[in-house]
Amino acid sequence: MKSEEYQQILQHNVGPSVRKLGLPQRSWVFQQGNVPKHTSRSTRKWFEKKHWRLLRWPAMSPDLNPIEDLWKDLKMAVWRRHPSNIRDLEQFAKEEWSKIPAEHCKKLIDGYRKRKKPPLQYVRCEMEGCGTVLAHPRYLQHHIKYQHLLKKKYVCPHPSCGRLFRLQKQLMRHAKHHTDQRDYICEYCARAFKSSHNLAVHRMIHTGEKPLQCEFCGFTCRQKASLNWHMKKHDADSFYQFSCGICGKKFEKKDSVVAHKAKSHPEILIAEALAANSGSLITTNNELLVTDAPASTASVVPDGLAPPQTFLSTLGSKVLIPCTTRPAAGLSTTTEVLIEDSDSAGP
Repeated sequence: MKSEEYQQILQHNVGPSVRKLGLPQRSWVFQQGNVPKHTSRSTRKWFEKKHWRLLRWPAMSPDLNPIEDLWKDLKMAVWRRHPSNIRDLEQFAKEEWSKIPAEHCKKLIDGYRKRKKPPLQYVRCEMEGCGTVLAHPRYLQHHIKYQHLLKKKYVCPHPSCGRLFRLQKQLMRHAKHHTDQRDYICEYCARAFKSSHNLAVHRMIHTGEKPLQCEFCGFTCRQKASLNWHMKKHDADSFYQFSCGICGKKFEKKDSVVAHKAKSHPEILIAEALAANSGSLITTNNELLVTDAPASTASVVPDGLAPPQTFLSTLGSKVLIPCTTRPAAGLSTTTEVLIEDSDSAGP
């Protein structure tokens, strides 16, 4: 939804709702979320022209709006009817919405203090090689116990899988990936998902929410995996230990450095290979290509070469790149050069 569409919805609904509730003029405060269409420059100017009072709250605040609980009840009611297309989804939503009694809304408002949540206090796991970000310190001990100390003893029975899990419920959740069962349906587009987590993340695409925020730079995202990956940038010395000797760019794995050199600095790799092999290059069939030799003795291949590829082995990483040589009569001027990196330990 765009900011202009959001403003039109408010224009046609807020005024009639205020009059229907019998609220005196300027006695009410409008509450909304912090999604982009709510906080855009266009929407802020629109509110200023209307002279509406807004409830200010910072990003990452606990969502205490009772409408969120009402949305949850509506979603569960629609989900139990299993809509199969957008038309059914719209019809079921309208029918279930009309069934919600006013007493239920009053209970949600009266139960505000009971639903009040503690503020988020992000902490990061300090176990070696982890760095997972958790929403509260009380989750840290649970994470360490079940993600680092507990042994994996549950095996996936699928013949092509065999993954190990620490808890049986993790195995049961994983088993759904080997089936076509999709019980969770998006109320916006009717797309089906295998888990409630995937549905929750997908729903944020429609709402524009990005609830996770970096405590250092303010970067926002939808998933913890994205936040964990982003946090590595603030601790680059420990996560990115391998750097390119040519441009200085850092990487997490040694093989990433080899692939980066082949893609960004191929001419320097060719020069290093020439120097290492006394003015010769290694071709794809492990023969030496002497560039100073007569053109008729050069090993070349015809046109239509396949694009550069990367070959990985347990002994070293081999990068295949094109190389221009002196032309021979009736033949192409391009050959493929295989450069080996003996320091790499494979993927």
